[in-house]
Amino acid sequence: MSKSRIPRYLLHKLTGKPGWSSLSISEIDVTKVSNIKALERLFKVTDRDLEATLSITYDEPIENIQINPVLGRHAGFTLTNKVQLTQTITKRYKTLKDAEKEINLINTKRELIEKAHESYFNEFEKTIKSLEDKNK
Repeated sequence: MSKSRIPRYLLHKLTGKPGWSSLSISEIDVTKVSNIKALERLFKVTDRDLEATLSITYDEPIENIQINPVLGRHAGFTLTNKVQLTQTITKRYKTLKDAEKEINLINTKRELIEKAHESYFNEFEKTIKSLEDKNK
């Protein structure tokens, strides 16, 4: 079992069933969530009993190298390096209310972390200021 470098309090385990997204992870770092929304599903080809979709824009860069054939006199291949800065994670839920509960949990964790960081940096600033005052 490998240990994650991310502290446990930054992680949130998503409870929904995987949706259509290419990034299919079940545990997310809440500080990397840039946008989150719950929508009622319009097209239900599969999972017809799951009425809602949670869509998360996640700041997780991914790099792809694309190989393109070159035709003509100088035939060969070109390589294109493509970096995508954000990914979309989708999960499906039984009801819209379940998806909104997930949003509330993620937002609560984000707010708690933001408050903790703010209080930490306020204390840090006070300590630095007192050290500067002592050295005058």
